[in-house]
Amino acid sequence: MAVELHNIDPEDIEDWLMEVEKSFNFTFEQDELMAVQTFGDLSDHVISKLTLVQVNDCTTQQAFYKLRLAIEEVLQVDSITPRTLLVDILPRKRRISTVKRLEGALGFKLWLLAPPAFVEIGLLILLFVSLLSFVFSVKMGICGLLLSSSGFWIAAKYGKELTVQTVGESVERAARKNYIQSRRDASTCNRNEIERLLADWLRENFCLSKTKLTRESKFTWAMSAKR
Repeated sequence: MAVELHNIDPEDIEDWLMEVEKSFNFTFEQDELMAVQTFGDLSDHVISKLTLVQVNDCTTQQAFYKLRLAIEEVLQVDSITPRTLLVDILPRKRRISTVKRLEGALGFKLWLLAPPAFVEIGLLILLFVSLLSFVFSVKMGICGLLLSSSGFWIAAKYGKELTVQTVGESVERAARKNYIQSRRDASTCNRNEIERLLADWLRENFCLSKTKLTRESKFTWAMSAKR
């Protein structure tokens, strides 16, 4: 049975659609997604918006070659394969600056780093308590919100935990979140791979089962109201 997507917060879907726009370099117009009811509908619509030249090559493979070249140039490390562990080439002590250098060489963000899980959980608890505290003291609630917001910003800026384990996993994410920039020729696309990339992206973002997410999976909220 296909999973229904109504359990996902509509605002999270909206944020994801904005990432899709950025990755494929187009914009959804107001009410454009009114007729979209299923994941298959969305995939078909995204593919129809791509006005680039169709070629039958692999974006993930091209993203790997770009990342491998950047690693060789920035880190002076060769023999990189999709199975290479990031922890072996990104020492924790210099991880933040090294990732920034790699991103500079590539021209796009890799989304490799995050704060420790316990820090994120602690900040979420602080945010929840801050919201509750408005019932008793507006001043206390505002202070809590400012503190938690600052904490999230600092944690995101200085987090060193790897979000994926291998070069191959980072390449797959790059191909999804930076599709056009990951390609060797930005004037081309491979429409045959778009649906798979979108499906993998949805599964990663919203922890969806691979066997249940199908073309028939339904968006049970009015997309037209969000666009």
